[in-house]
Amino acid sequence: MSSEAVRISIAIVTRNRPDSLRRCLSSLFAQEERPFEVVVSDDSDRDAYATQEVAAAFGVRYLKGPRRGLYANRNFAAAHCLGSHLRTMDDDHEFPNGHLRVVRTSVESDPNAVWTGAERTPKDDPFEPPRYPGELHPGGFSFVPKQTEPRITIADGFTVYPRWLFQRGVCYYDGFLFGAAYLEFGCRLRWLGLQIRKILDTFLIHHHDPLNRSVMSDRVQRASQSFAGYLLAFLCKPSLRNKTLWLAHRLIQARKQPIVAIQDAISGMRHAQRFKRDILNQHRAVQFRF
Repeated sequence: MSSEAVRISIAIVTRNRPDSLRRCLSSLFAQEERPFEVVVSDDSDRDAYATQEVAAAFGVRYLKGPRRGLYANRNFAAAHCLGSHLRTMDDDHEFPNGHLRVVRTSVESDPNAVWTGAERTPKDDPFEPPRYPGELHPGGFSFVPKQTEPRITIADGFTVYPRWLFQRGVCYYDGFLFGAAYLEFGCRLRWLGLQIRKILDTFLIHHHDPLNRSVMSDRVQRASQSFAGYLLAFLCKPSLRNKTLWLAHRLIQARKQPIVAIQDAISGMRHAQRFKRDILNQHRAVQFRF
């Protein structure tokens, strides 16, 4: 793919937060460089009309989402993008000046790579560097390793993908409504042969509000961690150490609620075992593309 062909679609997912979406779109369209297109996929079960009005006010494409969870919504938005690349975005993001230009020039330098970015919050020390996503630990959570290259992680809400990946079925696993499942995506992309590179010289501002989240569940979180860690330890980077760490963290989680924690661990493992068949098909599709 030539750099001249780079056109980045922005795929925003939202749910019950029209005011947050308005702030995001206001910041996006205040950029000196306008996006190729913006797609808003709305999973709202209330405030849907208000969200649609916000999208209409900015002239962006509005879709009613599938209402099957965050990752199904991301895949749905991606399926409706028309650019050569698609960039994930959440409704609680804002952007510094020049953000879209820096993202575009980064992608143009290597359009076949997956590009991921950093973030800060409004409360962060402005003199501290923005944070890039941590790597996937076999336990199913993210951490900051001593060595961060080559990268095996993506920022769920700030990554630019070649659109052909989603066209060939390489997408987010949507078997969980939310949770840590996205952590395996970067690891899977590396296993499939993709390069994951950092977007430098810009970041996004994340207005993260833990009290303004649509759904939360410790059980889904545990199962999705088991799922992500299992795929790392038993498929993407198999080793005795990683397999032992995966099991050890399942046992740690089982200390407080043994029965439900073990059930959640088994649930995540079964999700991963079923998904392995799809991953092997994805591997064939990606190798054919290369």
